[in-house]
Amino acid sequence: MLDANLPPSPGYNKRAWYASRLGASRIKAAEEQMVALGLSEGVTLNYDGQVSNTLDSHRLVAKVRKIGGEKAQLKVMEAFSLAYLERADDIGNPDVLATEVAATGVMTKSEVLTFLASNEFKEDILSSIRGSHLNGVSGVPYTLVNKKYALTGAQPASSFFRIFNEIARGQRK
Repeated sequence: MLDANLPPSPGYNKRAWYASRLGASRIKAAEEQMVALGLSEGVTLNYDGQVSNTLDSHRLVAKVRKIGGEKAQLKVMEAFSLAYLERADDIGNPDVLATEVAATGVMTKSEVLTFLASNEFKEDILSSIRGSHLNGVSGVPYTLVNKKYALTGAQPASSFFRIFNEIARGQRK
């Protein structure tokens, strides 16, 4: 979850929120770096739009996995990622979530909205967030390799390659 303390949709302007967290002077350089990195991987990042609490998107990912397994979950996660990162859609907005999940064919819009009105998976997700915070996770993306080596924030492929090589050569245990 980007920030469990974010308000519900419509939340905040994405650029203004990032500037408040990173500082206005750093945000321009950070955005340029991320856009360039995204383009190098074929992703057109879009920093327009809103940022809001994404608890419901995480609940939906869990629900979809229960209904359709890992393949369905990956389809929905990809749809949410494209919506947020490339189209600058607000993935805290119930209508956006319902549209994205329905487009994957896993659930109908009506089923999604009914689910979102419930508390199903809410405590599970909140418990997972609390556990992550206890383990030092403070941002996304967060990748843990071999349950030991953490990479926080957007990292180039070379960072992963370096860690994997060091593990393979026995330099990290």
